[in-house]
Amino acid sequence: MPLNVLADYEQILDANQELLVEAHIHWLTEQLEQAKRVYFYGKGFSGLVAQEYSIRFLRLGLVSEAVTNDDMLHWVDGVIDASCLVIGLSVSSETQSVLDSLRKASEKGARTCLITTQDKGIEYIDCTLRVATTRHLNYGNRISPQLPLSFALDIVFAYFMDHGSKEQKQESYERSLINGQPDKKKV
Repeated sequence: MPLNVLADYEQILDANQELLVEAHIHWLTEQLEQAKRVYFYGKGFSGLVAQEYSIRFLRLGLVSEAVTNDDMLHWVDGVIDASCLVIGLSVSSETQSVLDSLRKASEKGARTCLITTQDKGIEYIDCTLRVATTRHLNYGNRISPQLPLSFALDIVFAYFMDHGSKEQKQESYERSLINGQPDKKKV
């Protein structure tokens, strides 16, 4: 059985390389550079990914927030405007509250991106980043549904780090470390 897990990981990594479109990654990187605020929408396992990447981008100086429950999705709608970027995370593309909130954000002029395993061509989504899946990935019974979403966002994160003012991002990241400096524990 453990070898099946490794095979699933390999399948997802290989398929993600084929599915992720570099032009979409560039578009998302540009939007991250231009946005005044970035919101990561997700629920369940996708919400956990939203929390992690909100923090990772915040450490680079990007004002970002993870929105992971229905009440917050409703409340944050009041502050969304054209200066915002909203990134929805949904393995299935069927999390209705996330999709509804993306639609509302789009109607307010915000740029929208959906990271998902499905390609449904939703008209109010500016960009879709497709990620790989395995059978019953959303069950989370063999491997975490977070893996393909994290894989895609790691690539976006690397592009963002390498785009624009690299030194400023690196300085911001280093300031976010405990005590404002890299860990220099003596071994």
